[in-house]
Amino acid sequence: MLSAQLRLLELNTGKKARVVTALRRAKQHLFSYMGHVGAYLLIGGVDPTGPHLYQCSANGYTQSKPFASEGSGSYAATTILERDFKTGMTQEEAVLLVRHALEAGMHGDNASGNSLNFVIITPESTVFKGPVVPHFCVRPEPVELDYKFKLGSTNVLKQKEIKYDIVESMDISH
Repeated sequence: MLSAQLRLLELNTGKKARVVTALRRAKQHLFSYMGHVGAYLLIGGVDPTGPHLYQCSANGYTQSKPFASEGSGSYAATTILERDFKTGMTQEEAVLLVRHALEAGMHGDNASGNSLNFVIITPESTVFKGPVVPHFCVRPEPVELDYKFKLGSTNVLKQKEIKYDIVESMDISH
């Protein structure tokens, strides 16, 4: 919905839409539903005024931030971001920080799934990374264990024979 509106705006004006325009359209839509849509968004991009990152809650409340996280694992992710974020990071440092934050958010949260995706937005390009599976989500290959014991190697401590009568038989041939 939002991308279609922005594309129409670009076709009408002949200019690329700004990030704040996407933000305004999203927040107005969410506000009109008073949070019942239940969408929590991170809206980011680079436009002629520079790089932008906005956090948009389900009721349309927005904040401009240097870093943000949303979702069920966002408290753990925000902890990593607040601890390790510094201005002037290289792209490699930022990617590593985001990966650590996402892994922290996923680690204690069953609703987060088992892989992560992220986007690197620069003035020149937008690159999608993922899916990346963190080490704690990789299941080890099952190992067949050989539990074969020699006959008579375990002692029978007690044995009881139970006799029973078949009162009614049942046909299970179907």
